[in-house]
Amino acid sequence: MLSPASAIAHVPLFQHQEDTLISRAIGRWTPRVTATLALAVAVSSCATVSKNTTTTPSLSLSGTTWRIVEVGGVAVADPAQTEFNLDASGGVSVNTGCNTYTGSATVSGKKLTISPLATTRKACTPPLQTQETAILGALKSVREYESGERGQVNLLDDDDRVVIRLAPQNP
Repeated sequence: MLSPASAIAHVPLFQHQEDTLISRAIGRWTPRVTATLALAVAVSSCATVSKNTTTTPSLSLSGTTWRIVEVGGVAVADPAQTEFNLDASGGVSVNTGCNTYTGSATVSGKKLTISPLATTRKACTPPLQTQETAILGALKSVREYESGERGQVNLLDDDDRVVIRLAPQNP
């Protein structure tokens, strides 16, 4: 058997009865209650929610001329002769110290994929040829990038190993 309170809660209302109850309730609102409710609705509709409450500076590879300073943990012969550039439209150019390479790259978050690169075909001295071979091999394995020390950027492979370390040309 239902108690009187639960019996009232289960009484079905016809549409006009519901409308009457709602209009009576709204009719009792004071202008202050109405204004407060309207303000709450307006503010909440403009609000955004973010789970990340800390801000970190964004790292962008584009817009900076980078020098290749290290490949596979080994310093390059002359970083001033090397260059890595990524433009905002996804174009990439690399100077290994001997030849220049161009192509495209895709950046998604911290993911970085470099397409096969077109190249010039200059003859290199043996030390620069070795450096070029190492740079090209490392570029093929790049999958991600991260901030490094002193404004440097680390290019990482699938195993999160640093394969190339870049430093800004003008720190």
